[in-house]
Amino acid sequence: MICKDDAESSNMTDTKSWWNYVWKMKVPLKVKHFIWRVSHSWLPVNFELSRRNIPVMKFCQMCGICDIEDISHSLWRCPSISHMWKLAGLKAYITNNPDRHPLNFMNRLMEIYEEDFNFFAIVSWQIWSIINRYMHGYSVPRDDDVLEWCYSFLKDYQMAKYFEKRSVPKSNCRWRLPSVGEFKINVNAAVGKTNGGTGLGAIIRDDKGCCVASASRFIKVSNDIAIINKLFLDKNCSDVDCLIEDIRNLAVNLKWPKTFKVFDKPFIPANLFVIYLKRSNGQWDESFIKNIFNSEDAQTILKIPWGSNEIKDKIIWHYSKNGEYSVKSGYKAAMICKDDAESSNMTYTKSWWNYVWKMIVPPKVKHFIWRVSHSWLPVNFELSRRNIPVMKFCQMCGICDIEDISHSLWRCPSISHMWKLVGLKAYITNNPDRHPLNFMNRLRMEIYEEDFNLFAIVPWQIWSIINRYMHGYSVPRDDDVLEWC
Repeated sequence: MICKDDAESSNMTDTKSWWNYVWKMKVPLKVKHFIWRVSHSWLPVNFELSRRNIPVMKFCQMCGICDIEDISHSLWRCPSISHMWKLAGLKAYITNNPDRHPLNFMNRLMEIYEEDFNFFAIVSWQIWSIINRYMHGYSVPRDDDVLEWCYSFLKDYQMAKYFEKRSVPKSNCRWRLPSVGEFKINVNAAVGKTNGGTGLGAIIRDDKGCCVASASRFIKVSNDIAIINKLFLDKNCSDVDCLIEDIRNLAVNLKWPKTFKVFDKPFIPANLFVIYLKRSNGQWDESFIKNIFNSEDAQTILKIPWGSNEIKDKIIWHYSKNGEYSVKSGYKAAMICKDDAESSNMTYTKSWWNYVWKMIVPPKVKHFIWRVSHSWLPVNFELSRRNIPVMKFCQMCGICDIEDISHSLWRCPSISHMWKLVGLKAYITNNPDRHPLNFMNRLRMEIYEEDFNLFAIVPWQIWSIINRYMHGYSVPRDDDVLEWC
């Protein structure tokens, strides 16, 4: 037994170090997940399928040679992929590692460099993808293309994920607003990591700090910061000249800028109405509009068809194209209103469920509240709604004509004294809504959180008492029930 424990302890240590290594690998998560599946022999190769009594041919369909297609053969030892592993420079390691158990094989292969093992994982993952595509009728790509894709994929991922960001020293210089009536132009450059290009940009702000114009240009140059800095000082650089020309074109008429931030309000004279933009005959006053608005807005306004001032106003139905009411358009308007109401109701319901699932009560009480909110308690009224032949009146009090959830849990005279002792009788009386969800949602807004937690437990216990009473048990005293709750 001691020898067995030592062996198991050693195996546990090896396995733990293996998984620590795997989850720290610098490869995408889907590749780590693939390695995890391989380690547990959870790939649907023919050998694993036959072990699970699934009738398949055990031999490899890629090479047609191997008698048993297990994971080791499919990913590393199949003759059809032998040349690929040779090009990857890992063929010798695979040949010298005869272990066919995937986890032991890969664990032993950890003797190679970390970067090589990351590449090994990516290639194995891609080989499995190629096998699946081959089984569905796709052609097998060339080994060179597969390895080139794997190398590029790994390099791009690691550059995006683990690229060392340059620390930019903080400057004490702060941007200041330009003087009143003036504009300030700021320029900058961004160097690309892999595309071998640089983006030049400029932005113009007014005396309030609002952006009134901007320009940018992408140029194909070296990604050396020093070279980029010299570009702005080089008078013979055509790309910088083009950018400066763009800035000049934007800055020609800054009185009426073409672009605004969403929170920037363009200047429009106060008390300006549409009627002031028209002449006496109803036509647009073109010169006045062009003086007030920028060129683009002016052209948009002038494209709007003008009408005669002599046309009398009339009531139109704006849910139809011709302005006339029809049953179809009325139904469409009703559906829009219904969607708006449902959207509001969704927000109302969501806040209720957020509150319920955060209540400090046992999960079974939360589940009971969930059932009550959906009217999923088998009271007589709900059963009769589902065409089950029952007597609708309440068997606890024998008074109420209709035993619904509201009556059973909160309004039955047989439990009235209990709610009075709890101190919530007045809230129940003043809340006439008989729909359980609306009733409870309104109540939780009126009382403290602790009181509502007790309110949730008491109905749950009342429902338990009702069920016990229906099976012949006696009803306990109200004081004892509340003390238990």
